[in-house]
Amino acid sequence: MDFGATSFSINLFSALENDSSFQYHHAAPALAAALNGTKTIDIDTVYRLGSITKLLTVWLFLIEADDVYFSQPITQYVPELLTAAELDSANATGGGDDINYVRWSDVTIGELASHMAGLEKEGLCQDPEGCDAGAYFVISVTFGDLGDQPQPWTALGLPPLSMVDMPICSATLSEALCGRGDLGDEGPAGGVYSSTRDLSQMGRAILNSALLSPAQTRRWLKPVAHTASTTTSVGAPWEIQRIKGNHVTDLYTKSGNVGLYATQLVLSPDYAFGFTVMAAGHNTIPIVQLLSDMLVGHFLPAATNIAAQQARRAFVGKYSAPTQGINSSIILGNDGSPGLRIERWVNNGTDLLKGIFATYNSIRLYPTGATAQSPSTSAGGSFTDKMAYRAVYESPPAMDNNTFADKCTGWEEFVEEIYGGISANEFVFHLDASGGVTQGKPQLCAMSATKEEMRQEPAMSGLQTKRSRVHICLSSSTTTRASRQISQPPPGHILKTLNDESTADMADRYALSKLLVLLGVRQLAEKLSRGSKEGQASVIVNCVSPGWCKTELFRTNDGGLGGRVGLALVGRTAEEGSRTLVHAAVAGKTSHGKYLSEGRVKPESSFVRSDVGSLVEKRVWAELVDILESIQAGVTAV
Repeated sequence: MDFGATSFSINLFSALENDSSFQYHHAAPALAAALNGTKTIDIDTVYRLGSITKLLTVWLFLIEADDVYFSQPITQYVPELLTAAELDSANATGGGDDINYVRWSDVTIGELASHMAGLEKEGLCQDPEGCDAGAYFVISVTFGDLGDQPQPWTALGLPPLSMVDMPICSATLSEALCGRGDLGDEGPAGGVYSSTRDLSQMGRAILNSALLSPAQTRRWLKPVAHTASTTTSVGAPWEIQRIKGNHVTDLYTKSGNVGLYATQLVLSPDYAFGFTVMAAGHNTIPIVQLLSDMLVGHFLPAATNIAAQQARRAFVGKYSAPTQGINSSIILGNDGSPGLRIERWVNNGTDLLKGIFATYNSIRLYPTGATAQSPSTSAGGSFTDKMAYRAVYESPPAMDNNTFADKCTGWEEFVEEIYGGISANEFVFHLDASGGVTQGKPQLCAMSATKEEMRQEPAMSGLQTKRSRVHICLSSSTTTRASRQISQPPPGHILKTLNDESTADMADRYALSKLLVLLGVRQLAEKLSRGSKEGQASVIVNCVSPGWCKTELFRTNDGGLGGRVGLALVGRTAEEGSRTLVHAAVAGKTSHGKYLSEGRVKPESSFVRSDVGSLVEKRVWAELVDILESIQAGVTAV
């Protein structure tokens, strides 16, 4: 990665806020010697977007023309294509077949927008990139029939967009990193210039349906086709990345590159945030990919945790009938899986989970997106006072690797339970003007249940309510790597080998030293447990990683550009890092001998959990005991 010759900008944004949530800009040292363009990099610096222009072309088409045209043949609006193709077919030997002849009457606007038209066979496109650009040029030509040149961007505070000359940017081209180059007919596929500020504003507008209706946005943010990868799908012209974990979520992305520029726009409709990465210089594509992966790896889990915390604060709790003498209540919980779990449901004294819903493994509530508005008396305008949720009645899990029994049966059972003509899966929550949930109403029941105040749960898992044990906490790191110097020496020579200056690999020594700490903690915890009554040690020993913290530790060596970027992206404040230390000092017996991070027990590295790692752990401990005993006999007795 040549950061010395590459400048880049990062901007993370929320759909719910106008200001940037996080930004970072790097000016390559070589930029100072550039003959033209800007010398400083900030949120208004202009980059070329490359193929992100295709996304804006389609967005502009939808704003002006609606997606009703997506299923219509392109020849209805550009009949010259059909005429030209027929002439080529008539003049070509063996013409008229599907190999040499594009059936333009079968090609729709939507297929052009989603890369599914197969234009590489047509003379319009001499190479894959040209074919791509040709498709978007054809889309832009349809604007001549669908209406005058639209100017929707002014609603976002941006200047008008022209489909011929396309600088979509509130900054001037003097703020660009290098000079302007007109792509001509390929402009609708790659000619746009923009800044991280303005592209983020466009991403925010897409997420908020600012220029499209919510229904139209939902139709647009859908796959058109899947690829051979189970995590990558194709949209119009989205590059959709599916992230699988405890929750499945889709990122709607669009990348672009032209010349010395590479760009990336990433939107998360599920969590209402997105980010832009723009780079100019040498080797920009892998740099943009690396930065994008770092952003997703850090901010997507953070967004998931924030969403879970917000759901717990807003919805989790007990909802009871407000009328005395009526035994009706619902308890909602959140167990870390998607949605809200109905833990108890009593209606007029009848436990429904043990009655009509007893055959289901669990019942979970998911938001439908349907809301109702009420006028706000304090601030004017309106606020959301009702939100609709749907219950999914989940059957017991099927056998693994069973094609049909293991499918998402909850999708099929979504509207199955009907009683007295009323669906049993409809729930409505009532909110106050501040967004707090006040009531929950199953539509199946006549009454509304009032939410009770719930006792706040501890912020960190596994805390003791009483300090009955002494804690020994050693600082560790997420970086724990093994090397040949620890796994290959014979018994009794591991520490001696590490102490040999002639063979020491000091570049790897920090990670290796943290590994030794972890191995020692595991062995010490085992000895303490073995020597105590009933295997319950009176002393809890664990190791904790406070994470990469922005402290004075880096005052003399900040790790260079890579270190500065990493610290800016994933670094914690000293206060945030200290929370992990507090957690380790009060964590319960489940933390004994464990590795802790982010306020919870985390799995150790694969080496530590392997058979080789277990053997090395015992050897290192034996060597350490021998050294300590040689200094003072009996010091290691437990």
